[in-house]
Amino acid sequence: SGMMMLEIAPLWIKPFEWGKQFIVSVEGEELIDQAADKGAGILFITPHIGNWELLSQYIASRFQVTAMYRPSKLKAVDNIILSSRAEPGTIMAPTNIRGVKQLKDCLNSGGTTVIFPDQVPHERGGVYVPFFAESCFTGVLVPRLLRNSEITPLCIYCRRLGIGKGFEVRVVPVNPAIKSADVPIATR
Repeated sequence: SGMMMLEIAPLWIKPFEWGKQFIVSVEGEELIDQAADKGAGILFITPHIGNWELLSQYIASRFQVTAMYRPSKLKAVDNIILSSRAEPGTIMAPTNIRGVKQLKDCLNSGGTTVIFPDQVPHERGGVYVPFFAESCFTGVLVPRLLRNSEITPLCIYCRRLGIGKGFEVRVVPVNPAIKSADVPIATR
């Protein structure tokens, strides 16, 4: 939406610390603290809802982050986005097998990653699962990264509270079935 672009664009060009003033509350922050105390890696799962650029800044203010990134088709825009995300030290991993390896290495060393699960996966990177009685193609990367691990998955998003009222970060636990070896169960 136009409002979203007006909110996101300044985050790409202003200093990293500037955006933090707009986060007025964090619900579920204790889940992040518990996961960090475990030291086994955190995988933040965040859909493209709310202000994900502001959310990325919040996460990067707490952790060194590795995140997958699909380059923009507009080179000038791509340079601005990469520059803004690199300022807090976020490591951008390509959306290919090399990037998946970066995510695995990060998580296996107790690091923190962010994945947007609502991106359409490549043909071999997804399965069809029921979604509100419809067959839906969804990615399998998240359950595969989590399988047989102590990594903590958390769903996180940044919700607008109203025009001029700021944003709330919400953190919620993920259904434990996401670690199932049965991929259709894990991806529901």
